Amino acid sequence: MTTESKTQTLPVLPLESGVILPQMVVTVALESPEAKDAVGAAERNGSVLLLLPRIDGRYARVGTVARLEDTGELPGGQKIAVFRGRRGSRPVGRDRSCARPRDAVRARAHTRTRVPRGR
Repeated sequence: MTTESKTQTLPVLPLESGVILPQMVVTVALESPEAKDAVGAAERNGSVLLLLPRIDGRYARVGTVARLEDTGELPGGQKIAVFRGRRGSRPVGRDRSCARPRDAVRARAHTRTRVPRGR
């Protein structure tokens, strides 16, 4: 098997508590403006984003590329989103080319995928 690398620019959703791994399906409350902006950016750009744990104000070195499956509101008005973890990823930089502040929450994600060799 060989390894291919792919770099994408994705919105980042900071996770203040917990981790979402590949293959997990999780409902997350969108409590901060930053979280709502990340989900909005994902909705405009193919429903894919990087879920990245943030511990004591610092981002983790590894996150999960996830697909935004659905959004909604609880009876009390709390906004929520459902994510499906797809694959692990490492942020490799920040995209500063975004014109609006809410879109500045982006990172380039470096993903390795195993590809079978031809025989």
